[in-house]
Formats: sequence, C-alpha cells, structure tokens
Amino acid sequence: MALRYEDSPLCDGAIRKEFRLLDRDHNGYLEMHEFVSASYEANLQTVISTTQLREYIEKVDRDGDNRLNLKEYMAARRDPAMPVIIKAIVRRAADVHRSRHRRRRTEEVNGVFGCIELC
Repeated sequence: MALRYEDSPLCDGAIRKEFRLLDRDHNGYLEMHEFVSASYEANLQTVISTTQLREYIEKVDRDGDNRLNLKEYMAARRDPAMPVIIKAIVRRAADVHRSRHRRRRTEEVNGVFGCIELC
C-alpha cells in the first residue's frame, strides 16, 4: 500500500520549501493574509473560513506574535493532528507554484525556438 501525501514523513528540506512558497512577502514569517491568499488560490475558501485559519495559527503560534516562523511551521507541519484542510492548502499552493514555473519555462523555450525558426 502506497503512502498518501498526508501520511508520508516530510524531510526538513520539503517543509522549508513549503514555507518559502507560502511566505509571499519573504519576511520569514507566515502571516494570516498569506494563508488566506493560499486558500483562495486553492479554491478552498468555501471549505475553511478565515476564522478557522486564524484559530489554527493561534493554536500553533508558540511566541504569540500571530504569525508563524519557520520553527513553528516545521513543528506544526510534522504534527499528525494538523488539519487535513491546511495540508490541502499547502499542497495546492505548491502545485500552483510548480504550474506557473513550468508555464514560464515553456514560454521561454518556445520563445527561443521561435527565434531560431525565424532566423
């Protein structure tokens, strides 16, 4: 039986990468607005409310600054009690990022080949 994404152990590198993807303003913290925008991108805003996201962040925020640093996020991400919906938001944000990167790369390659064909 294959492990599902939710059941597989995550290495530090994978968790750090997720953190960087969610940290849109690159300030080293995951703030409420970043979780909300990720939930909208994942089309999960109807499944989890802003209030539920805020409650979860408050629950795992150990220093009480209403945002998650990398250490807090890593601890929360490894916690088996982490809500599946939060995992879904993280997974979807990573998928969106990869899709954008692939599309941008394809456009670059097509542009290069288009120039070669014209020459």
